[in-house]
Amino acid sequence: MNLNNLKIAYSPYSDDFKFCGDRRRFCFFANEMQLNYTKYNSKLNYDVVVLSPVSDLSEVKKIKSKGTKIIIELVDSYLIKTNLIKDVLRNTGRQFLHKNYFNMIYPKRYTSELKRAFRLVDAVICTTEDQKRRIQDYNENVHIILDSPDDDLSIIKPSRYNNSKTLNILWEGLGSNLINFEEIASELNKVSNKININLHILTDLISYKYFSKFYKLHSIDTIKKYNLKVNTFLYQWNPTALASLASICDLAIIPLLQNNKFVLGKPENKLILLWKLGLPVFTSYSESYSLTMKNAGIDMICRDKSDWSKSLLEFYSFDNQKRINISKKVKEFAHKKYNKKKLISQWYKVFETVL
Repeated sequence: MNLNNLKIAYSPYSDDFKFCGDRRRFCFFANEMQLNYTKYNSKLNYDVVVLSPVSDLSEVKKIKSKGTKIIIELVDSYLIKTNLIKDVLRNTGRQFLHKNYFNMIYPKRYTSELKRAFRLVDAVICTTEDQKRRIQDYNENVHIILDSPDDDLSIIKPSRYNNSKTLNILWEGLGSNLINFEEIASELNKVSNKININLHILTDLISYKYFSKFYKLHSIDTIKKYNLKVNTFLYQWNPTALASLASICDLAIIPLLQNNKFVLGKPENKLILLWKLGLPVFTSYSESYSLTMKNAGIDMICRDKSDWSKSLLEFYSFDNQKRINISKKVKEFAHKKYNKKKLISQWYKVFETVL
């Protein structure tokens, strides 16, 4: 099947296609396949339209009426959300962003709009088995595809494991995910009373709480709320900084708020990214992380808050060879199990099913 002759449109997260959800997902596939695609324009006709979660879902019926094939890709587990107010505000905010002011008059749940769209589109891409099961109630053609972070991985020779008395820890992610430090802050402070810790936080220095446009947040202010007693360093996210910090850190952490279903429903994308950099990673419990760890033959899950301090102290006691062995094991697993060739094949299969 030749996709190059198709007229393809994509409704992105960001206008410049540079947001991680763009460059690691559809744009990655399109660029690898050298496809010609443009930003979706409701006034034009296309063979295939790929919609991101921030797209105008009210357009789905109109797009279908033109005989266009539609693919929706969904990273997060929106269907497990139960908070009515947030659900309605999420939909209202999207209507405002897309200038559908009339639709704002009648409050609707975002999940209801998603379900309606699922029934109409030709394929849905999600990231976890739980999502797939829920979405299949509305659409049979559901595919699990994770991110491709490889283009964000610069090759820098690791300089870690140099018998330093300090434990260097990396946390990376979107500024909105800094809320997860609530899960681990007290335990980090406990550990800092026994060993010296450098915590390297790589994120956006400025982000927005709502729809990437409203209520500006400064990451430094968010971090200060947790009153961390460890040596804390904040950096603006970019691929070179990620590789550089990964090369000097002993391990990475992914704490998750255990009372937040939305957070717990996320896939293993971040874990795989850090493993590909050769970093051992401690995570909070989630279904995705637990299954991925099991498949890799490793257990670095902290099942409650007290597990964090115990695990970090135990890792600190490991000799260099043991740390290196863990690093090699997770890196080899990640590169073998989650590679570009496999992801390209998965995306191609989605297009094959809709055409």
